[in-house]
Amino acid sequence: MLQTAFLANLLSLLFFLSSLPSAATLSCLACFGRCSCLQAQKVECPPREICYSQQSHFGGFIRKGCTIDCRAIGSKCRTCRSDYCNSHPELKPDEIDYEDCYEQETKEVAERAKDGSRRPSHAKLLIGFVLLRIVF
Repeated sequence: MLQTAFLANLLSLLFFLSSLPSAATLSCLACFGRCSCLQAQKVECPPREICYSQQSHFGGFIRKGCTIDCRAIGSKCRTCRSDYCNSHPELKPDEIDYEDCYEQETKEVAERAKDGSRRPSHAKLLIGFVLLRIVF
């Protein structure tokens, strides 16, 4: 009888522990270039990583995402530790500085309309991120 009660309690404890999240993850915005930061994607960071944003020397954002710390990113990097804390809604981009981005987007939309292709995939964003990590 005692052994059955012990097993029941042990199973209840295991079920409870398995229902808890193993590690808290952070939600951040991610982009890998000046133009892509105009429409950053929402991502879930791996455990133990935090949000970051990196600004160009002129003040515009050139990268956002998840990192362990800014040493992996480079200069003009800052980190934060809450969901979507790297969105920076207070810093509105100056449209004049991004005219080439809007022109490029218009060209891409026109090209996709011609050939019926879709917008760039997340795989292309990931490849861009990896290439930027290698370069910087």
